[in-house]
Amino acid sequence: MEDRNAFSWNSLIRGYSLAGQKEAALKLFQEMRKEGILSPDRFTLPALLSGAVHAGTLDEEFRSLHSYIIKVGLLMDPFVATSLIAMYSARRAYEESKMAFDDANSVDVGVWSSMITASMKNEEGEKALELFTEMLDLEIKPNRFIFSTLFTACGELSALEIGKQIHGYCSKSIEFSDNATQNSLINMYSNCGMIEEAMKAFDLIKKPNVISYNSVISALAQHGLPEKASEQFKRMKLHDLAPDEITILSLLTAFNHAGLVKEGLKLFSLMEDKYMIKATYQHHASIVDLLARAGEIDDSIRFINEMPLKPETSVWRIVLGACSKHQEIEIGKRVAKMLIEEEPLQAANYVLLANNYARVEKWIEAEKIKQMMNARGLEKDAGFSWIEINRRIQRFGVQDKSHPLSEDIYKRLHELINKIKAAGYVPDISFTTVQDGGDDTREESLYYHSEKLAFAYGDLLTNEKVKLRIMKNIRVCGDCHQAYMHFSLITGKRFC
Repeated sequence: MEDRNAFSWNSLIRGYSLAGQKEAALKLFQEMRKEGILSPDRFTLPALLSGAVHAGTLDEEFRSLHSYIIKVGLLMDPFVATSLIAMYSARRAYEESKMAFDDANSVDVGVWSSMITASMKNEEGEKALELFTEMLDLEIKPNRFIFSTLFTACGELSALEIGKQIHGYCSKSIEFSDNATQNSLINMYSNCGMIEEAMKAFDLIKKPNVISYNSVISALAQHGLPEKASEQFKRMKLHDLAPDEITILSLLTAFNHAGLVKEGLKLFSLMEDKYMIKATYQHHASIVDLLARAGEIDDSIRFINEMPLKPETSVWRIVLGACSKHQEIEIGKRVAKMLIEEEPLQAANYVLLANNYARVEKWIEAEKIKQMMNARGLEKDAGFSWIEINRRIQRFGVQDKSHPLSEDIYKRLHELINKIKAAGYVPDISFTTVQDGGDDTREESLYYHSEKLAFAYGDLLTNEKVKLRIMKNIRVCGDCHQAYMHFSLITGKRFC
């Protein structure tokens, strides 16, 4: 080109950046500056920063761009600030994102949207919600991208009441008709245990796309409703929407949770032949889980050995966990030995093996595994549960007495335990890891699991026949599941 203008330079820089060739893009940027005819402008820097998304690390060249942006006075330009925040966010440099956001001191909705998204990408959901509140105080009108991100944040935090408020706010906006926003709303209500509200959100979508159907099928799967998930799958095909790999995975999950082995295997066999979808590693892992959960341990191992993809240790952990449930101790020992050899510092391998022994009351063997963990400096992930009451989230650990109402919570819990025992509840001491003392001591240790304490707290602070949403960071034990069924029976409170 005889005459190169700013548009020419910016286009070429953006092209190299988007192609992942950051070195070439940076070289062009330096050449542009050396020529001295044209200075990099508010479009040059975003074009260059887009290359950071493809970079493996946050290189010093990109950090130096931040200094250059400040030097030439472009930091307060919304287009540049948005790109700078996104660049740091993509590289998991949250503090740097926050610094760029604060320095920009902008009231531009795009800049705020970029910072809210950065918060979510870096697992700072509560900060994303705080930023939304600050936006409203500044009278900045949110866009659909912000609503979608906030619904995701509320779902991950199980902050239902806040999510409802944001839903009410955005329903008055024309942005709310956007499919992406509605899809995020489905996921939020599902993650908060409100499947009825999730279905209402889906039904309001005028033209649901594949992602919409994936969201609702996943929601139904998560809530153990395989028949309804299958109905939505059929409805999707009637609307001439081709399922993708996520659709199939969500439906397999539905069959998995319901123990529908035949249905899951049939769907898996039709993936490539009927739906032209190549099975990914996640699909194979879902079938392993399906078979193992149903007690078909030998078949799950056979399936792993015949997988066209190299099995990762995570699928073998699925089998080891199922061995505990179905008391396949010998198989569990072999799988655990292999896992410990592969991952000697993965605490979950030892915990699952110890649980295997504890379920059949082999306390000496279970204690040896715990001693092995201690010797290697490994600790079991602490289980905890949380519940939202009056827009406040309360968290409980096992035998937790840190809450100000602890005395009242324990008193209510003992009352509930006595009532459900009279109603037929029999504590399953196979789920306790306590080996000292008799059956009474081991039984009592089950009473103070975090999920039971959370229910007692919820029952203490709410009226009859409300729905208590209790979340846990790890799987609920079988005894607590049975206790919850009886709690619901005697209190009239539903739970999820």
